[in-house]
Parts: sequence; C-alpha cells; structure tokens
Amino acid sequence: MSHQDRTSLSFLACVVKASFVGLKDTYSTCGVLLHPAEGILLTHGSILADFCTSDDTVLSKINAGEVIPSTNFDETSFTVLLDTYWQQINLRVTQSLTAAQEISNANPENNFCLPLKCKALGAFRAVDFHDAVSKIMPKDSWSFANGTEEDSITPTGSKNNNDESDKLSENISFQLLSYFVLLQCVPLVNGAGNLQSLELLPANRSTRKEQCIIGAEAEIISTPFGGLNPYVFFNSYSKGVISNISGRNGCWILTDARCIPGSEGGPLFTVHQNGARQLSGIIAASLCWKNKEWVGLTLVCGIDCITETLAFHIKNSLSALDWHELDPLNSSHHSKSSAPQLPITPNSKGPKSLNFLPYVVLVKVGRVWGSGFVIDTRKCLILTCSHVVKDASPSDPPIFIRALNNSRLFKASVIYRQTSQELNPFDLAVLRCPEIMRYLAPLKTPKIVPALIGQRVWVCGHAVFNTDLGLQPSVCAGVISKVVKVKGQDVMVQTTCAVHAGASGGPLLDNDGNLVGIVVCNTVDKGSNSTYPHINFSIPATTVWPPVLHYIKSADPSMLDSLKVTDTMVKKLWALDTTLESEYAVKSKL
Repeated sequence: MSHQDRTSLSFLACVVKASFVGLKDTYSTCGVLLHPAEGILLTHGSILADFCTSDDTVLSKINAGEVIPSTNFDETSFTVLLDTYWQQINLRVTQSLTAAQEISNANPENNFCLPLKCKALGAFRAVDFHDAVSKIMPKDSWSFANGTEEDSITPTGSKNNNDESDKLSENISFQLLSYFVLLQCVPLVNGAGNLQSLELLPANRSTRKEQCIIGAEAEIISTPFGGLNPYVFFNSYSKGVISNISGRNGCWILTDARCIPGSEGGPLFTVHQNGARQLSGIIAASLCWKNKEWVGLTLVCGIDCITETLAFHIKNSLSALDWHELDPLNSSHHSKSSAPQLPITPNSKGPKSLNFLPYVVLVKVGRVWGSGFVIDTRKCLILTCSHVVKDASPSDPPIFIRALNNSRLFKASVIYRQTSQELNPFDLAVLRCPEIMRYLAPLKTPKIVPALIGQRVWVCGHAVFNTDLGLQPSVCAGVISKVVKVKGQDVMVQTTCAVHAGASGGPLLDNDGNLVGIVVCNTVDKGSNSTYPHINFSIPATTVWPPVLHYIKSADPSMLDSLKVTDTMVKKLWALDTTLESEYAVKSKL
C-alpha cells in the first residue's frame, strides 16, 4: 500500500472532543465520517463515561439500553478534528470557519487537523453487538476501563480509579461498549476526485459480508489517546487481519490490527481480494491486558449492526430530530457523488492458508483446552501438543475434539504423547478421532515448507475465549522473526503473531496454506508473571515431519519415538536457560 493510499484512508477518520457542564476534564475518542455531504459522523459511547456518572438520567438510560436523545446534550460542547484535506478542497468548510475560529485560535492543533464545532444528534445502543459481547465477554470475566479524559492518560500509565467507584465505573464502561454517538458538523463538499473509487457503505449487505471474513486484511485509522496529543498521534495507521467473527450478522469482530485506548470510535476497513476497501466496523475497545496477559487484539462492532440500529431509531425514537431525512441505509445517500472514496491496491489476494481453517480443531481435556489440526482424514489423525493432553486418560478425563462446522464433541484416543516426566522441546502428540472425520472433506497430507525470516505466517487456534461459546478458530498474522538452528538443523521458530492460551497445538501456516510449524507457547516474564503473546515459539515442521510421515505410512507408533529430543543444547534453548551463554558462547580470540 502506497503512502498516498494510507493518507486517503485518513480522510474519513477523525477525533471527537467533548466538554460537559460540571466536569472539568475534556474527553475524547476517535470517529468516522459516515456522510460527509451532510456532515454526519459517528463516535464511540465511551466518550460519555464520566457524563453518565454525573447525570442519573443518562445513567439510567444506558443501563436500560435506551436511546439518549439530543436534548440530553444541549449543554455539551462537541468538537471534531478532521484531516486538513477537507479544508483544502472544501469552499463551504472554509466559509464556515468563522464559527470555529475561536477553536482554531485557541489550539495550535489546527496546523495538524481541522477543528469544527458539531452537535450531538443522539446516542444509541447497537443491540446485537451488546448481546454478542454479553455472551462472549461477560462483565464478570472482562473489565473494560475507559480512559477518555485527556488529562488522565499518558503513554506510560492510565487513570487510577477510586476503589469505591470501581464497580460503578466498570458497569458504565461495559454498557457503553455497545453505544455510539451520532454527530453533525458543517456539510463537507465531496473531494473524491483525488481518490480512487469505492463506496463507503455498499448498499448490498452480501457484498459487505464477502469482504469482512476471517483472514481478510484489516486496516485501522485511529488516534492513540484520543485528543490528548494530535500533533503526534493524529490518524495513525495499523494493519492486521480479521481474527474472528461472531454474533448476529457478524456484528462481533476481532482483529489483530492493534490500537490502544483512545482509539475507540475509529474506523476498521477490510480489503477485498481485488484490493477494494470498505468500511466494515467501528472500534469498540482495545483489548490490552487480561489476567496479566497482553492481548494485543482489537474489538470492533460491525457496521451493519450500527446502521441497522440507527435506521430503526430514525424511524422511531429519533424521528423528531432534523436529520434532513438522512437514512444511512438508503443507497441514494451512498452514491459516488456524495460519499468519500477509498483507495484500491491492485493484486491484493486472500491467503490460501484460510482453506485449512476447517481442519483446525479444538482439543479439550476436562477444563483444559488447546488446539490441533488434522494431518490425515483417511486415517483420522490429528496433531497437537503433548502438554494439551498430558492429563487425559481413557476414562476420566477423556479427550474431546470439536471441528469448525460441528458443535458436537467427539472422543479421541491417544496414538502417541510424551509423559509429564519426559516433556521435551518437540512437545507433540498424535490423536485419532474417526467420528469427526465424517464432517470433513478429504485432506491430503499437508505440504511442509521451511521457516524463513521475514516470511508472512498465520497462527490458527482456539485461543482466549471460552470453548463453550462455539466460536470459530481465531487467526492472527505476522512474520517469522527468528529461526534458531542447532548443528545446522532448525529447532525453534519465533513469530510476531499473537499467540494466546489455547493456541497450543495449532498450525503455523504460510500464505499458501503450507505447514511451517506447530505452535507451542508464548513467553512469560516470571518476575511480573506477565505474558507476551507476540513473542512465541513453534516447532519447525521440517524437523519433526519425517517421523510423523513415517507413522502415517506405516501405522507403527514406534516411528514417533524419534520425536524425543536428547540434545542438551536444544532442551536448554526451549527452556530459555540463561546458562547457555556461559556454556556455548564462542570464545573470542581478539
């Protein structure tokens, strides 16, 4: 993607700032222009967090999931910070700057962005998204803290809440997770002549769903820490893939395109195989830490969920507002003459690795679970990590397997595994599950390729979320950052993919769906007990595949005994043993 294309995406993103009567702080979130010709933009409900605390009427409305009408914002001052592109090509905006001159004069940020006053048309809950979040990420298991006060966030810290108000604040944060605020500024003249073509919101929902699929390229434009320091952070770019989708009409979206607090309300774009971009969702939360684990994922509400809810409220509870008969779902308002256009990157293709997703299975033993993948459908064989099934027994607890396209759990038997006493670096187990193969198309033995530094790779597995939810396997993309060799042989592969608990045993694939490795673990700082998923390790497929292939052909389990590692250096490498330097370092002769 060229520099010019990235700049084009930022034309649609913005920052929204709010000042509430009785509250000393200024609050900010990100936002997106939905309908520039009418000056319509959308931001996230987290900007209302402290407002809800100070206003019982608003608090009762969000607890009940009700619409917050514009009358509740009569004394609230909103400002939107837009890309200066809109000032350069908009005569109408330039003529209206008198109304915003006091803002521009008081804040030198207008050199970096265009500040305009705006008004709130109302706030509403995206109901389907709320239902999905309540099921997948219940508030008794997840805590969504708001950090929208500009004076309370720094790049190295976050707001400290009063202990007595924690419960109230956490409830407000959870309720606002699915709220969005609709605003209106001065109408913006379309400047699409400088951009390549694509409608912001294609009227055909099936077209949108085809583009927003697991594994699709995802791009985020957001401003870290909101309006705290737009000189440095305004409309920053992040790229990743769609990691998972759930909820009605795919309203709950997870991406490994990373952002941090203050980015809520920013747009998520997905990229079609032909390179065309579309707005697919709005950032709802940056998933930073959970149980001392850096998650490094972003939660997004699907745009269909938002616009459908908005259309309903336009016809009902918000119908009295002067919306210039605006309906975001009306295709007449999304013609190429009125909507901003997005860039197209040629030759952008979806990875073949996603074709392997149906063969990535859940492996569950009691309350412990991990991932695995089918290596031979004819012989009903599954490869996983030995530590995932180390506690299993034929009777209690047994091993259960679940496939992508079936919610049932099927029992599996162990062909090979290491005992807990002999767990070693090549931590592999082979399982057999005939019943589940009836639900899978025939699969040839995966092609094995060597790991190369810088190679784009994909991790597929059942990580982070409770297995009872029936979610699809999540995918995360990254690159191979390190290949460790001993005596000329690959013994460890390190990647930048996000690997979380539950991903162990899943495949590490290249863009063509070839097997590069088997995911084993991420890293833990023993001092703080913090987990870092973006530093992770996989077993090189080229090293362990020969004995696995010999077993597939011969059905002789003894062929798998060669997976046991005896080399002391390899064992210490996988144990991250700090004595390696003194024992194996080459002595300098200089």
